[in-house]
Amino acid sequence: MAINRIDGAGDGLDVAITNGDLQALRQIFEEWGFKDEESVLRYALAVMTKVTNSNKALFYENEQGEKIGLFPAESVKKQAVPSDTDGT
Repeated sequence: MAINRIDGAGDGLDVAITNGDLQALRQIFEEWGFKDEESVLRYALAVMTKVTNSNKALFYENEQGEKIGLFPAESVKKQAVPSDTDGT
């Protein structure tokens, strides 16, 4: 999977989406009936802005009626900076 930042975007954010990420984006585009890939990304951003729980998880209900949480992988999260414990 690959989403790579393209330098020099100025005030915007330019990315190149390739490989498995592009395949997933196009699959969602087709299966959900979005008008274009950009609309898929807009929808994903809108959904994530509505998450208000403290653990930052999205939940869905599976076929058995169970509530399943979706959490970002640690590999995509910002690593915490260790605090200075000796007070200097």
